[in-house]
Amino acid sequence: MSVSRPLALMSQRTRVSSHSVAISLGMYQRFGDDALVDKRPGPRRAWSRIPDEIHDQILEMALELSELSPHELAVTFTDSKGYFVSEASVYRLLKAHDLITSPAFIVMKAASEFKDKTTAPNQLWQTDFTYLKIIGWGWYYLSTILDDFSRYIISWKLCTR
Repeated sequence: MSVSRPLALMSQRTRVSSHSVAISLGMYQRFGDDALVDKRPGPRRAWSRIPDEIHDQILEMALELSELSPHELAVTFTDSKGYFVSEASVYRLLKAHDLITSPAFIVMKAASEFKDKTTAPNQLWQTDFTYLKIIGWGWYYLSTILDDFSRYIISWKLCTR
């Protein structure tokens, strides 16, 4: 029997392309069409999966204590129930049930001018550090001190370390 004959039969019987069949001729002759059936075990339950009753308890606690973050909720649940759940697991569970709220941001806008203005030189100094990469020489660091009133550089130093 030629190799192409069983492959042609297999592709006709199973409606599978002969190019996608990856079994040997001996295997097909030995087991027939049963050799084409995928007998690998299916997906199993993960050993680290949190049981459904624990999911329900976490959701109940999240609804009762809605002000807690996922981290705080995971710690509180672990402390009160004695069952460890990670922050990431709590976050995924809350996100799946649309219970994640965006954090409250405090928006601060920049003022148009300082409230304590300087009226003379040497009342307030500012400092700045700038990193300069000079090709062939390496990194140099420039440190400057500026007078706030006059905006002049009072002192500066260029270092390699």
